[in-house]
Amino acid sequence: MNPDFEIEWAALEEGAVRAIVEAGNAELARRAGRPARVALCIDRGDPWREGEPWIGRVVSWPVGGRPKLEFGGYDGEEVEILAKPGDVVMWGQPSGKGARPRDPWRRFGIVTDSFKVQRVREGDAAKRFRVPAEKAS
Repeated sequence: MNPDFEIEWAALEEGAVRAIVEAGNAELARRAGRPARVALCIDRGDPWREGEPWIGRVVSWPVGGRPKLEFGGYDGEEVEILAKPGDVVMWGQPSGKGARPRDPWRRFGIVTDSFKVQRVREGDAAKRFRVPAEKAS
C-alpha cells in the first residue's frame, strides 16, 4: 500500500466511511458496465397525510402513453434503485389523505457517470425513448 495514501479509518465518522465505500462500489460498477445503487433523500413528511415515497427506473415509454417503471424501495430516509449511467429514473410521493389533500408530485432525472441523478424536465426524459422518424422505417 502506498504510505502517502493511507487512511486513518478509526478517525473517520461512520457516514464518511459509508460514502467512501459507496463511491468505490459505484466506480467499480461503472467500469464493469453494471448497475449500481442510486439513492435520493426524501422527507416523507406527515405519514398520515403523505403516502410513501417511491422511485422507479423507466424501462419503456410508449408514444402518447405513460412510462413503464421497474420500482426500487424506500427505507424511511432514502428511495433507492439499481441503475446505470444514462438511465432515466422517476420518483415522487402520493398524497390525498387528510382534510387538505395536496397533489401528488413526481420528478424525472438521468443517472450520471458518477451514479448521481441530474434532474430533467418530463419532456427531456421522454425524448430518451423516442425513435427518430428516419430510423423508424
